[in-house]
Amino acid sequence: MTSGTDRPQLVALTGATGYVGGAIARGLAGRGYRLRVLARSPERLPPGIDADVVTGDLLDAGVLDALVAGVDAVVHCAGATRGATQHHFDAVNVTGTLRLAHRVVARGNVPFLLISSLAARVPQVSAYARSKRSAEDLLKRTPGLQWAAMRAPAVYGPGSDELLAVLRWMNRGWFFVPGDIDSRFSLIHEDDVASAVAAWLEHPEFTGPFDVDDQHPDGYSWKEFARIAEEAFARRIRVVQPPGILLDVPAAVSQFWARCWGTRPALTPDKLRQLRFPDWVCDERRFSEQTGWRPAIDIKQGLEGLREQLK
Repeated sequence: MTSGTDRPQLVALTGATGYVGGAIARGLAGRGYRLRVLARSPERLPPGIDADVVTGDLLDAGVLDALVAGVDAVVHCAGATRGATQHHFDAVNVTGTLRLAHRVVARGNVPFLLISSLAARVPQVSAYARSKRSAEDLLKRTPGLQWAAMRAPAVYGPGSDELLAVLRWMNRGWFFVPGDIDSRFSLIHEDDVASAVAAWLEHPEFTGPFDVDDQHPDGYSWKEFARIAEEAFARRIRVVQPPGILLDVPAAVSQFWARCWGTRPALTPDKLRQLRFPDWVCDERRFSEQTGWRPAIDIKQGLEGLREQLK
């Protein structure tokens, strides 16, 4: 947590107004790190975070210079998670990442952590996945950059609007599965994402892409996840696999209108391909063995912590 001068590390953080970035900001601040955050809308920062704020975006080199000047490390969490075209994702996830990396190298070349996605492992599955993998590949080819990329699976917790919508239905007794009932996936609580970032800051020599998850062996199937939720919510949950067309048609219509009007929808055919991919299981052993990081929250504990919020 401290630099060579025994002062708390100063960390530049992007994406702090978003869900995962906000969780990282809270986690690092709670561990005594000093923060300098980039925000287009500073009023959207998590309450109670004491941070220096640089107002602007990833497209302004001057703003990026102000963000990274004199910091001990950079954590890049800003990214586009919704879009109807490859350009929607690439403009932020690829171009923005590369611009920031170049300013880091130019202003002192401190360690750089990209908050990537497990989707980067399978870039052909969606435009989002391709953008995340492209960003990682560009970092790898950036001369002199000391970088790492955290590939997280689905992140849940009190601030996760999309997953909370699913969990509210489960708390009412219904779980609608979008794909193969036997598909497997990993999960991680938002607090454990923050602790993993803190572990990397203590071991910035750790480079390249790495996975993090809650260390549940071989992840979960949809049925296993429903059984754990039944215990956490103390109620029976019916697992339903609706006909694919019930999601395919709205996704196609949503994407059509988004392309016409330039909006960025949550549900698209690409998003469905991600949800239906059969293997989103992490392997975090390399990171945990080399840094000593361990997640603190298992899925049952995490779901139980959300019960009041789901009512």
